[in-house]
Amino acid sequence: MEVSGTFDLIVQGRCASFDEYSENMERIRSHIAKFATRVEANFVSKTIERAQDDDILWLPCQDGHRQVQAQMIDKIEAEGDYMRVHLGDWNCLLHDTMHRLAERLGTESFIKLHRSSLVRIGFIERLVHHDQRWSARLRDGTYVRVAKSHVAHVLQLITGKSAVTSGHLSNSVPAYVP
Repeated sequence: MEVSGTFDLIVQGRCASFDEYSENMERIRSHIAKFATRVEANFVSKTIERAQDDDILWLPCQDGHRQVQAQMIDKIEAEGDYMRVHLGDWNCLLHDTMHRLAERLGTESFIKLHRSSLVRIGFIERLVHHDQRWSARLRDGTYVRVAKSHVAHVLQLITGKSAVTSGHLSNSVPAYVP
């Protein structure tokens, strides 16, 4: 294998002190040196939290499986017995149920707009009310219809206000515009 150019190798770990960091770097320095021409033991004080294993999905890709953090997923759409998972311009088909994916991703970051669509809340650009129906305009320009049974929950979650007045949906709830 030939590699040209300059590349960085980043080793991540958590240490209680700088002395422990130095000790651990000394222990792995010879192993890293097999792959690198220069080894620098820089101490970076910025803490980067690693995602919990619960926040990670393994998705099928062309040559195997790809590890994806849940917050990177934009939306999931049902396609028969499969779920199409969208991450930016990339998407894949996953053989799973919407219910199981919704449980796995949690309700803090994702919302079910319809029985066949699950969307990351931050991916919703606006809610639009037209012809007595609600739709969500997503950041990719697509629209997803909000099921009547989900409207109250969606509006409450997005706007932080109750959309129900005396058991009926309030007509005075405006479209959400960030």
